[in-house]
Amino acid sequence: ATPAERLAEAERRIKEARETRAKGLDLGDLKLHQPPGSLGDLPALRELYLGAWGRTGTGELVWHRTTPKFTDLSPLANLQGLQTLDLESTGVSLQ
Repeated sequence: ATPAERLAEAERRIKEARETRAKGLDLGDLKLHQPPGSLGDLPALRELYLGAWGRTGTGELVWHRTTPKFTDLSPLANLQGLQTLDLESTGVSLQ
């Protein structure tokens, strides 16, 4: 998939998460270059997977084998209810 197609899929998942008030969202398999800005509009979100790990529909952890490299995490600033954030293999260091 092209970067534009991967971003479109991320936006589709974000829209679905917004509509269903989803508690978890996995975008780690999409190899995004940056987190989409629309992520900040998910007040119910508790778990966000952007890195190498994600969750299946049954809740099991899965390894995506992706290595996105993020430099700007500002789209996450409004996710005040977030409890789990996976950034493994993204190049981001939380200090």
